[in-house]
Amino acid sequence: MQRNIHLFLIYALTAVGLLQSVGYIIHNNDLVFFALATRASPLPDVFGGSKAFEPNPYMAEFVFDFEDGSQKIVPKADYTNTLRRNGPTGRFFRFIGYIVVINWMPVIPESTYKPVLRHGFCTGGAIAELLGLKKPVRGFTILLNNAKDDGKPDYRYSVSCSD
Repeated sequence: MQRNIHLFLIYALTAVGLLQSVGYIIHNNDLVFFALATRASPLPDVFGGSKAFEPNPYMAEFVFDFEDGSQKIVPKADYTNTLRRNGPTGRFFRFIGYIVVINWMPVIPESTYKPVLRHGFCTGGAIAELLGLKKPVRGFTILLNNAKDDGKPDYRYSVSCSD
């Protein structure tokens, strides 16, 4: 009896796990959303969900605008070296959340990423501290390049520290 219950649960969980894929195949959004709601159908929507953006945090470049009117550009190489110097132990793990947000800015709502980035990059923030920014930051721009890295930013995000 217990073996039958065990087999039933295995088959049921497998069926629920495949619901999202089946919903995509037969173009049934109701089935897809039902499967998502069960939280037992974890189809990673890697390319479609990201609008074909391939995230790479090491392709980010930063331009900081300070209260005194000056600017500081943090090129990709400096940012990458800073992250590598501080990881994979110690302070690096404090910044993983920011790295994830930077990676996925092209696909997450502005109302989600702006407060997180303000917290880390504006005066007194963890990333501002890591990058050695001593002056009060008025705002910053993140130039995000796709993995092809042809030298031109694919995405440009400006964040004001006063909002």
